[in-house]
Amino acid sequence: MHYLIQLLLRFLLVVLLIVGTVSNAPSANAQPQDADCALHTIGYYAGLSPSEVADRTGVMEGPAHDEDTITGMLTRLHLGNGVHPHFRSRQEVYNYMLGQNGNAAYVLGWVPQNGVGHVINARRYNSNLTFMDCQNLNNNQPPDDPSYTYVLWFVRHE
Repeated sequence: MHYLIQLLLRFLLVVLLIVGTVSNAPSANAQPQDADCALHTIGYYAGLSPSEVADRTGVMEGPAHDEDTITGMLTRLHLGNGVHPHFRSRQEVYNYMLGQNGNAAYVLGWVPQNGVGHVINARRYNSNLTFMDCQNLNNNQPPDDPSYTYVLWFVRHE
């Protein structure tokens, strides 16, 4: 009986190690405000931690990443097509996403005139839009501010 209990405990330990190793969304385990939003956002779609995104794309962790750097990271990880239109309002972004054919995943960013912006995950499923901020761990919509420039990177059809 004692042997069976030891065998069962070893089996459970192996299962827990495997499950922890192949997690598909490592960024979901991140603490709010660690690293940066671009690495978390892209990591979610790539199934990588923010550190792995930095390592695989040659981008430094920590500083805010600009539009070209985000495009480059997505390209190097074979996510999206490099297209990233700009919009003057949150509603224009929503209209664009809803006007596309099929369900899709996006990286959505916004930049104030003077300051550092933010990026989150965005999805279109049928006629619904959903948002996930993998850095701050919430599902808030992007801010609606007429002084912001909004940027939308296509990631993939779903």
